[in-house]
Amino acid sequence: MRWLAIGCLLFLPAIAGAGLLDKPEPEIAAGNQALAAGDAEAALRHYDEAARAHPELGEVHFDRGTALHALGRYEEAVEAFTQALSRRSIGALGVNDYYNMGNSLAAMNKPDEAMQAFRHALEIDPDDEEARRNLEVLLRRKQEQQKQNQQNQDEQQQDQQQQDEQKQAQQQDQQQQDEQKQAQQQDQQKQDEQKQAQQQDQQKQDEQKQAQQQDQQKQDEQKQAQQQNEQKQDEQNQAQQQDQKQDEQKQAQQQDQPQPDQQQEQQAQARQQDPQEASGAAHGDEGTEPEHSRTEAERILDTLRGSERSFQLWRYQKKGKHTDAEKDW
Repeated sequence: MRWLAIGCLLFLPAIAGAGLLDKPEPEIAAGNQALAAGDAEAALRHYDEAARAHPELGEVHFDRGTALHALGRYEEAVEAFTQALSRRSIGALGVNDYYNMGNSLAAMNKPDEAMQAFRHALEIDPDDEEARRNLEVLLRRKQEQQKQNQQNQDEQQQDQQQQDEQKQAQQQDQQQQDEQKQAQQQDQQKQDEQKQAQQQDQQKQDEQKQAQQQDQQKQDEQKQAQQQNEQKQDEQNQAQQQDQKQDEQKQAQQQDQPQPDQQQEQQAQARQQDPQEASGAAHGDEGTEPEHSRTEAERILDTLRGSERSFQLWRYQKKGKHTDAEKDW
């Protein structure tokens, strides 16, 4: 029998193989009845018994393939149809084997192998419209599938291209952001360097100003010290001048005034001369005093008085100078 092959497009008529036997096989007949009743499993059990009894018959393997196809065991069905082809005594019966094999391959989603089976069926029977129709359906589906695949591929490519463009745009945006960020960092670094340079310049200026102030202070201190030294030297010079002046005055006074020892000696001489003069006056004229003796005596007295005053002044000055020395010490 033939089987429903591809979707709902084709209704495949059943082809009974039992009529080819001289006498109907009971197991095959029972299997056909069970398959017609929709019990593919019972039909397969009968067909298996028939295959064990007549393994050389291609019709038995064909029936097994039909039952296996009905159970959805497509790969085993293809193997059963292949066994049937290898045992066919009449080549014209192979068209049904290829036809049902193509249906099972199509159910396994193997369109290329299914189309090849339908082509073999058409080679045996070019007028087999069912095989031709199934082949056309598969070709049309293949073209649609290819078209769909191409469309899907194009859409995938477009999606991939769009994703690549979006990714590239994102990368460009990220790169631009990175460049902007880098530029900002460079600007900030440049500003920091400028600020640091300004701070260093300001610090250098402050250090220079501080050094100048220290130099100025040092110069002022040196100038002040020099002024103090000059003032001290002036005071020393002035004191020396005063001391020198006092020494000169003292020396002048000492030169103008007799020394105490000289004064005492002069006084002693004067006292010695007074008795002599008095004695001479006694031996001379009484009541008459020589004029030169009186003048000499007055001169001596004046000299004694001046010496006494000079001596008192010298003692006073000497005493005052010694006191000032003690105060300075």
